[in-house]
Amino acid sequence: MCSSDLNAANLKKPEFKRNQFGGSLGGPVIHDKLFFFGNYEGLHERLGITRVGFVPTEAVHRGILPSGEQVAIAAATKPFLDTFPLPNGENRNDGFGQYNGPSSQPTDENYFVVRGDYHMNDKQSLFSRFTWDNGSQDSPNEIPVTSQVFGTKIRYSTIQHQYIVTPTFLLSTRLAMNRSILGSQVGQSITFPAGTYVFTNRLPASMTITGGSTLSPNLQSDFYNIHNRYQASEDMSLSVGSHAMKFGVDYQKLGMNIDGGSRDFGEFTYPSLQDFLLDRNISPSFIVGAYGSSAVRSLRQYFYAGYFQDDWRPKSNLTVNLGVRYEPYTVPTEKWGRLASFKDWRTATEMDSNIPLFNNPSAGYFSPRVGFAWDVGGNGKTAIRGGYSIFFVPADIPFWRTQTYRNPPSYAQIGGTPPSLGTARAFVTALSPTVLGTKLNSPSLTLRLPDWNIRSSYDQKFNISVQRELPGDLSVTLGYLGARGIGLWYLDSANTASYTLVNGRQFVPAGQRRPNPNYGAMPINYSDGQSFYNGMQLEIKRRFSKGLTFQVAYT
Repeated sequence: MCSSDLNAANLKKPEFKRNQFGGSLGGPVIHDKLFFFGNYEGLHERLGITRVGFVPTEAVHRGILPSGEQVAIAAATKPFLDTFPLPNGENRNDGFGQYNGPSSQPTDENYFVVRGDYHMNDKQSLFSRFTWDNGSQDSPNEIPVTSQVFGTKIRYSTIQHQYIVTPTFLLSTRLAMNRSILGSQVGQSITFPAGTYVFTNRLPASMTITGGSTLSPNLQSDFYNIHNRYQASEDMSLSVGSHAMKFGVDYQKLGMNIDGGSRDFGEFTYPSLQDFLLDRNISPSFIVGAYGSSAVRSLRQYFYAGYFQDDWRPKSNLTVNLGVRYEPYTVPTEKWGRLASFKDWRTATEMDSNIPLFNNPSAGYFSPRVGFAWDVGGNGKTAIRGGYSIFFVPADIPFWRTQTYRNPPSYAQIGGTPPSLGTARAFVTALSPTVLGTKLNSPSLTLRLPDWNIRSSYDQKFNISVQRELPGDLSVTLGYLGARGIGLWYLDSANTASYTLVNGRQFVPAGQRRPNPNYGAMPINYSDGQSFYNGMQLEIKRRFSKGLTFQVAYT
């Protein structure tokens, strides 16, 4: 048996249809007082695509290896073998053949925005805006027996009040609430055999044979995120003599409700067709969520900011820009206390829920900015401009999202090598109570954490340029741009066993211990990366009559 409905001999060209439509409407509600504007856009698309994968040949379905050897197909792997469609393309002569799967990738999106402006009086005005966007896409996998079904829901709302207190003092108050929902689930286009549901009745296990394409869902296809951001800010502008000052404060509350996916259906990889047919030598890349794991989290984080900037003209031909910004933030917390971490991955023996997820470096996040523009002769012929600034990068969602739901004691991800597919369920059942505690006592447990002592992450930007006006309405500008990134984040592997080089390739001897034997592999976020940029800019500009300008630039 195999998925015969996927083995059509006569492949038709996939169809492609797209409909885009929309409209806008605006106008006054109250004459010279209240105005509105609305816009709608829609997209309905049916994109025909052909997925190209590599699947076991008809001979392999009968237990015949590429060498011609006949083997008995293991009972545990046979349901997966039966689910693979037969090749309908070129045979590679290694037990795999090409499978061309015509599919449709439907995409739908509906978007609209509404804005209102209210002129209260000569000194005060109010505006509000609301954005609504729903989208979905069903994207077939390489072997289109499953697909990844994405769904998005976006709601942005803003209200802003502007008040001209005096001709030299302006207030701007802004409130905003943004809500983004991103979800993904697994779609199934066939009925899977009962034997493919290894760990749960919810989804079949994911199966890969080295050299071929993955059958069934990807572990990353199953999640649901709700991201709420509340913001309040006050900006002020004040002009006093030769000073034009701006200052203000900003407050943001981030609420993120996550279901990162329990990964309860598991992912298997076999190193060869023979190993797959005989159900042996499962690769160490095996992954499944322990029984009782929950990747559901309710997270909170707060961001604060205050700034001051002064554009000062001490002389008619000189402007100096001075400013500073302070941007501390909090470490994310979980509403029900389901976060745990440790300070040193090399010596850790248990997860600690009494410490923050990472050490917060933001208390010193003061960002100075300075710049100047100098008309050297005071005649507009030669100008020198320069500036320097620091921009701190807060440890926001991309830094810690996954790390909040992939660790004990509320979640445990089991890796390692179960003896066989037929015994994998018993293997996971026995390990689950062990790895779901605070104690770290199993090399089959995989973790995902940031380096606890993260460094401040920031960019330094600096520039200087000289502009000279030449005869004939010609101007030349020569400038230097520089940037330096410090404390940049990157993902690396921690707790990996030491290796040696054999014939230029990394080799880990059998029995080689990990630095910390209390757990297994651990992707980790480090924060000691650096970046450098140095650039020169040359610009030549020539102005002609009737508004025509010719410009050449080189970087």
